[in-house]
Amino acid sequence: MEEKRLVEKVKRGDRKAMDALVKLHYRTIFAYFYRNTGDYHRSCDLTQEVFIKAVSAIPAYKNNGKLKAWLFSIASNSLRNDWRYRKNHPQEELAEDLLKDSAAPDAAQKAELKEAMGRLPPEQREAVVLKYYHGLKIAEIAKATGAKDATVKSRLKYGLEKLRKLLGDENREGE
Repeated sequence: MEEKRLVEKVKRGDRKAMDALVKLHYRTIFAYFYRNTGDYHRSCDLTQEVFIKAVSAIPAYKNNGKLKAWLFSIASNSLRNDWRYRKNHPQEELAEDLLKDSAAPDAAQKAELKEAMGRLPPEQREAVVLKYYHGLKIAEIAKATGAKDATVKSRLKYGLEKLRKLLGDENREGE
């Protein structure tokens, strides 16, 4: 209910309401990007881009209580655009990889999972992140990514299978 009021205030130009809305969802959107890219600075840039786009598009937003899904659809499109750009500009990505911070020594499992997630095809990684890190339902993931429900289910299935194989945990039961 509070979120709907904030959206209405933002539509009327209330900057404080926009700040509150950004604070409400910033960490979630940032985490989505970080889990997909593994790059802190790139995730910051992409998160900022999402909220700039959201502010521009908020007048057309139908305040139906699905703001999180709407933000994830903007984020998904931004992530795909970023992937396309990096595919066409590999030198820039290589330079960023050289500058990345190394993982803390006590975070070996997190580093192993992060590395395994990075080896998933982008569409599978995105589906896994949205489902298991952000708790979106199949239909919400489909809407956010522009894919069909069956495609999302397939991406999740194959993504989880590959993760289990990469992590050497093939005996684990399905989620």
